[in-house]
Amino acid sequence: MLTELVAGSPDVPAWLAARAVADIDLARQESAESIVDSFAADGFARLTRDWLWLSAIGHLADCCADLAFLNRPQPEAAAQLYQLLQPYADRCVVLAHGVLCTGAAARQLGGLAAALGRYDTAIQHFEAATASNRAQHAVPWTVRAQLGQADVLLRRNEPGDIEHAAALRREADATIAVIGAEGLSWRSRVLGQRLAVTRG
Repeated sequence: MLTELVAGSPDVPAWLAARAVADIDLARQESAESIVDSFAADGFARLTRDWLWLSAIGHLADCCADLAFLNRPQPEAAAQLYQLLQPYADRCVVLAHGVLCTGAAARQLGGLAAALGRYDTAIQHFEAATASNRAQHAVPWTVRAQLGQADVLLRRNEPGDIEHAAALRREADATIAVIGAEGLSWRSRVLGQRLAVTRG
C-alpha cells in the first residue's frame, strides 16, 4: 500500500517517510537508510510544512532511531531531526486529521538523543514519553518507550542500568504477551540478546 502511495503521489514526500518505517519492520535497513539520506541531503527542507509535516518528521525520527538501535547510526540526520522535532517535545504526533497517532514526540526525541550518544537526555525523554503515553492509554507506544529506554540503559551501562533495563524489558514483554505485535516483539528479542551478552 505504501509503495503504491509513494509511486502514485510523488508530490507527497510524507508517504516516503512512512515507508521508511515499514522498511525497518520488514528488515530492509538499506532501503530505510537510503530514504533518510535522501531527505537529510537538503536538511529535510523537501518536506513541505503542511498538515503531514509533523507526522513525516516523526516517521523519519523513528526510522533514524531504529537504525541506531540496530547499530547503523546516522548521526548527522539524527541531529537535524532532533532540532526539528524538539519544539514539539510536549506534544503527541498525529498523522493528518487523526488517522494515526504515534504517541508522545518525547519517545522519538529519546530515540534520536540515543542515536547521538546523549544517553542521559534520551532517558529523560523516554521517561516523559512513558508517562504521557500511559496517561493516554497508548499501550503500544508505552512499550516502545520502555524498550527504547532499556536500550539506552544497556548502552550507558552505569551502576544499576543493566538491572533497570532488564526490568523495563520484562514489563514490556508482559504487555506484548497480551497485545501481540511483531513490531514490538523483534525489538524485545534484540534487547534480550544484548542483555545476555552484557551479563555474560
